[in-house]
Amino acid sequence: MALTKATYSMIQGAAYNVLDFGADPTGVASSATAFNNAVANGGTVYVPTGTYRLDSKVTFSVDGTTLLLAAKVTLNLSGVAAVQSPFGNQIHVVANNCAVIGSGPSSLLQISNGSQANAIGLNQKSGFTIKDLTIDGDKAGGTATSDDTFMSGISIVVDSGSGATQDARATIDNCVIRNFLQYGINIFGNLSNSIKVVNCNIYSNGKTGDALSVGAGIVSTKSVTDLNIANNVIKDNKFHGVFVSSAGVNGGDHIIIGNNVHQNGGSGIAYAEEAAYGSVNNVGLSKIAIVGNVSWGNTRSGIYFNVDTLGKLQQISITGNTCSDNTYGGIELNSTNTTPNTISNVVISGNQANGNGTVQISTSQYVEFAEGVERPFTPVISGTSTAGVGTYTSRSGTYTITNNIVYFQLECTWSAHTGTGDILVSGFPFAAQNSEPAPIGWVWTNNLTITGQATFGLNINSTSGPLGAVNNGTYSAVALDTAASIKISGFYFAVT
Repeated sequence: MALTKATYSMIQGAAYNVLDFGADPTGVASSATAFNNAVANGGTVYVPTGTYRLDSKVTFSVDGTTLLLAAKVTLNLSGVAAVQSPFGNQIHVVANNCAVIGSGPSSLLQISNGSQANAIGLNQKSGFTIKDLTIDGDKAGGTATSDDTFMSGISIVVDSGSGATQDARATIDNCVIRNFLQYGINIFGNLSNSIKVVNCNIYSNGKTGDALSVGAGIVSTKSVTDLNIANNVIKDNKFHGVFVSSAGVNGGDHIIIGNNVHQNGGSGIAYAEEAAYGSVNNVGLSKIAIVGNVSWGNTRSGIYFNVDTLGKLQQISITGNTCSDNTYGGIELNSTNTTPNTISNVVISGNQANGNGTVQISTSQYVEFAEGVERPFTPVISGTSTAGVGTYTSRSGTYTITNNIVYFQLECTWSAHTGTGDILVSGFPFAAQNSEPAPIGWVWTNNLTITGQATFGLNINSTSGPLGAVNNGTYSAVALDTAASIKISGFYFAVT
């Protein structure tokens, strides 16, 4: 019986081998046609050790296609323009349940010749895996374009407006992604949901001196539900390490956990709802957990949340993070608007923030219901008969709220007052519950006409309360003096 010649794919144990389709492992001749013919069959396509020149697009159009790279494989990617129709992806995936899997760091996808394409892109499909690869963008050889949809290591674009019907369900695992003009990973679309980025090293994206080069590590816009970014090193990117914005579509259920994010040109981890990013009135992201990250040496802040005129960020937990040596702040939450376009329902606990430039942990005036961070309020002294106006020589108040319990301290000194009647202290950040006990804490007074021990408590369902005195078990109100000082510290149960 005659023996037939064994194919490369039989030798390697894969369904297909690119060498069987005429690929050149020396990198001299183009292998683009061979790769396209191989992946057109679906199944697993094996790429043996070697260098392959892919000078046009390679398209996955059959469900269940896997490109499997051996160790010491280099795919030189060039020749795909950012404006190419249907999309500027060098490896272009338009089928479900596909994968590009390497054999470790020496399995390399290398952008070359200044190509403006994304290295790998999933377009309007579902079930994608990228694993065990190095993806290099050759930013030194390129120039950024104004359309930042391109020039990224991995691009996931799944949007119902462009025909998608299923969530992206993508996993990016154990990859090195570096040197791209725009983003290491770009996630966009209202169905770009159920995405994991884990165990990756994402660094040196963005080109200094190129005004159109954004250069963030991971970017997610236009809503993403079920986003998990875990155990990555994200460093030395031109802009933020991680940047997320709803771009006008409600989303949430985000976990950013256990990452080392450092020395990025913006903040380490940033959430922003701003008009410039397409945010919409009363639309945004919720249920966001930022847990156990180390974010240091970033140009803005370690962890940064911002809402300007539009959009909202809600139900946020920032716990167990270490933020140090950032140029501006450790943990920074800013809002310049009021309900509904604001940041609300925030828990900040168990974090270490030290050595940051201006603030360690801060929240601005319009951040609502922020637990675990000290915030200012302005106490007001008035009269119960005629409120009047005081002339203050000093006045301040701070509070924290945890589990609906407000812990506060305040100080007021006034040199003149036009009010009459008894002293009323107001301006507290939350109203007291019905169950609020009248005495709250410690009270100190100076220059007040008072008999007995000073006491204070908020009125129920109110942000104000009377200053009183107890003498031999008898309570009496304290009259408003023209000039005096008081200090009060304590706690109360709040209506939130």
